[in-house]
Amino acid sequence: MIYGGWHRIIRPIVVIEILSKKLSDGDVNFWKSHADRDFMATRLFPTIGKHFQHSSSTRLLNIGIQSYNRADKDLLQNSAIEFYGLDKSQNCDIPDDWADMIYADLSQANSFLERDFGEHFDAIVDYGVLGWPVISENFSITDFKNYINNILSMLKDTGLYFFKNDLIGQHQQVKDFVCGYFEPTSFYDISHVTLGGLPIYETFVFKKKTTKALSEKSRTFEVDGREKLSVDLQGSVGYNSGMKLGITIQHRAVQDFEQYFTSGINQHILMLAEYFKNDLNLDVHFIVEKDALKTKEYKVLNNTYPLVWGNDFKELKKLDTILEIGTTFSIAERAEIKDSNVRFIFWSLGNNYSYTLMDILYDAFDQNVPHCHATETWISPHFEYCKSFYRLSNRTEDIKIAPYIWEPIFLEAQSLKFEPDFNKLKIGVIESNGLPNKNCLPPISFLDQAQEYFDESQIFCVKHLVDKSEGFRRFILDKVSVHSAGKMTFEPRRTLKEILPEINVVLSFQENCALNFIYFECLYLGVPLIHNSPYLKDYGFYYEGMDGDKVVEHIRNLRENGFDREAYMKHNKTALKEFSSSNPKFKKFIRENLLTSYA
Repeated sequence: MIYGGWHRIIRPIVVIEILSKKLSDGDVNFWKSHADRDFMATRLFPTIGKHFQHSSSTRLLNIGIQSYNRADKDLLQNSAIEFYGLDKSQNCDIPDDWADMIYADLSQANSFLERDFGEHFDAIVDYGVLGWPVISENFSITDFKNYINNILSMLKDTGLYFFKNDLIGQHQQVKDFVCGYFEPTSFYDISHVTLGGLPIYETFVFKKKTTKALSEKSRTFEVDGREKLSVDLQGSVGYNSGMKLGITIQHRAVQDFEQYFTSGINQHILMLAEYFKNDLNLDVHFIVEKDALKTKEYKVLNNTYPLVWGNDFKELKKLDTILEIGTTFSIAERAEIKDSNVRFIFWSLGNNYSYTLMDILYDAFDQNVPHCHATETWISPHFEYCKSFYRLSNRTEDIKIAPYIWEPIFLEAQSLKFEPDFNKLKIGVIESNGLPNKNCLPPISFLDQAQEYFDESQIFCVKHLVDKSEGFRRFILDKVSVHSAGKMTFEPRRTLKEILPEINVVLSFQENCALNFIYFECLYLGVPLIHNSPYLKDYGFYYEGMDGDKVVEHIRNLRENGFDREAYMKHNKTALKEFSSSNPKFKKFIRENLLTSYA
């Protein structure tokens, strides 16, 4: 589509009025004398404004802000849009009705992350920066990569990238580069328009390519005759469909899907596998003990994963990277596999320090605690306090703190819902009681103190203690009056689906183990959660340490003042997003520590 020069345009009077309210006469004349600016004022911005009115879109980012851009939001003719500007430096006063002004250099890696703008924008307008030869022809290879990485990170997966390319200089190479990550999409009549006049411009409306569409490994072209720009289109942005990734998982999870519902670590492994496969299009394999299944494929949720036996060194050597999570290899096994340059990463999702301590002091475990000598070790943020222990036990200085994630895929797989009846206050305690830092005795003491404010309580995961521990039975009989009053029962380990119909409040306790899936399950389902996790102190009903008085206060308030579940769930969305796989910090970590290293 050809759009003529400015002298052919019958410019609406309303456009001149909009521009004149915030711009000087000189800036208004600048808009009049350039075909691209006229197109923006009369076609681009008004069309985007109308589109936002008929969609759920709310946020727009405009890149490159000078004094003549001060009326850009007004040209949208849609006051509901949250309008953001971005530039390297402050060039003019910013109108009060803009949502924010971001000062960042997109040619620098992750330049926006401190402001938490990951996947924030429904639309990004780039009319005069990357496609302007004055800028692009001075970009290095790294500058190009960083610029596009930042655009991709800020733009929602469903967002639109409005791009203008000046048809002079290295314009074809710039266009080819952008098209490596984006694909054109039809958008009213403003996509793929050639603007007449001198210079000539070409406009595009792009959407992100899917991971599967990013099949081209590299493209090479000259930048200003100075160097060859050879870009790994997948590795540079975090997509790498060529990687063969192996993840160790406990065989019982592969044998029986129900095992997931009582095992946080296996849930975590599958959540990661789903992200790597669905979002990054990696070739994910599960590594299990030999003959865990009589098949070489594992079908779970909506995916099929190849299985590799843990002693099949020939197949293991074909992998690029192995994440040791569910199980670990022996030193001898690892040496056998390492001959093929397989990269090993030990990702500790549990507290190996606590398990090792119990094993050393009390010989508490029949099997060896999963340590390894992998060059790289990743640990969850709530175990950073024992980072020095991992240095010793894994004999490495290469230890990274990997963001913790949770997704509701297992709740959705069960169609699990919480339908509470608050006529009676029924409290559940769901600590695993495998280690001292997640045990039920503090919650039992809190409930004994608060017994006048609730009707029933159930302590789960304790049948083994009732059956085998004389000390536990004696403690309950001698000390716990709430049990003798008939308000407390002791139950075996059960799934959340079995527990929820019997309770309407969860009381949790932990020491140095402050991120657990039960927290996020409660926040997602709208279950009142009384907890002591400092990571979530702004969510649920928080108490510090072992502050039983605060727990009693929370229970009493629930009894006397009721529970606004709708407001509670709305507030929790922020926490759920922060710990989801869509969090930019998690994506950045995976991109920089898993994918980039492979690329």
